[in-house]
Formats: sequence, structure tokens, C-alpha cells
Amino acid sequence: MHYVDERLVGARAVCDRDETLAAWAREYVVRWDARYNRNQSSPLPAQLADLAAALPAAEPRLPPDTVASLRFVMQSFTRG
Repeated sequence: MHYVDERLVGARAVCDRDETLAAWAREYVVRWDARYNRNQSSPLPAQLADLAAALPAAEPRLPPDTVASLRFVMQSFTRG
């Protein structure tokens, strides 16, 4: 799975009604963010758009430093 797809799935699951799944997803997104730079592939514009759409709902449930890092990554790829 492409790394942005993984982040998108995690960002959406953070908002799941099942708190067990949501807690797992929060941990997943935080861990992914800590390791994202190991992958050298670039996301597709549609993947960035999907992530940008999912992130606002997930934002209140993620650590602020993780949200800031994810936004920085998205901005880095959209600066073309």
C-alpha cells in the first residue's frame, strides 16, 4: 500500500465510533508519522486531496505535533 494511502486509512479510522479501533488508528498514525521519511515515493495529487479531506476530522484526536508534521508533509508535496 502506498504510504499516503496508509495515512489516509489511519486518519479516517481515528474518527471511528469503535473506540478500540480509533485508539489503534491514533497510535498507527503517530508511529507512521515518526517513520514516514524512510519511503522515497511521492504521493499522487488525488491521495493528497483525500488526506487533506480526512485530516480535519481526525485532528482533534491526534497529538498536535503529529498533526503539524502531517500538514508539513502535505504542504511539502503540494509546493511542486
